[in-house]
Amino acid sequence: MIGLRGVGPNPPGARSGGGSNPAGAAVEERRSKIGARGQERGAARAVGQGMKPVLMALTAATIAGAQGVAASPLSRYVDHARVLVISAPAAGDPELRRQDAALGAQASGLEARHVMVVRAVGAAAYGLRAGEAGAADVRTAVGLPANLFGIALVGKDGGVKLRRREPISTDELFGLIDAMPMRRNEMRRDEMRRDEMGRTKTPGASPG
Repeated sequence: MIGLRGVGPNPPGARSGGGSNPAGAAVEERRSKIGARGQERGAARAVGQGMKPVLMALTAATIAGAQGVAASPLSRYVDHARVLVISAPAAGDPELRRQDAALGAQASGLEARHVMVVRAVGAAAYGLRAGEAGAADVRTAVGLPANLFGIALVGKDGGVKLRRREPISTDELFGLIDAMPMRRNEMRRDEMRRDEMGRTKTPGASPG
């Protein structure tokens, strides 16, 4: 009899000459997927680490901008009033006197245009709440020097609309303000309000 030893299926883990091992292929596929997922997580961590400085810089810039607005002594007037800042090194400055004289005769025009006048004279500020800010804070907010006369007009949006080193006439000031988009909207609303009041007023009926 011829013995059958050595004839039969391949032992576990051995490869046949022309076939494939399904179990081994599945293991290799799982290893490949695990490796790919690891690479993806590593890349994501690298991107996250790279974005951290950018996000920190953006956050710092946002906080700084908010603090700058909050720190301005004129910020509370945004959307409520226009601010005319008049700056002079001393109370006896001749240009300051000229400017005050021009504005003093036009108080009603300033009020109609929602203009609040703030003076920074020497080291003191006038026109703000007591202790709210000093002259240096006001000048810094609008970019005026301390040693020269100057004026600055701040719009209701908080932006500086005019900055100059000599007094301004009320005609020029009012013309500038009346040309602003927000002021033009205000004038249209005022006109509509007057028209509405005119239509609602009816003459009294004559007796009998």
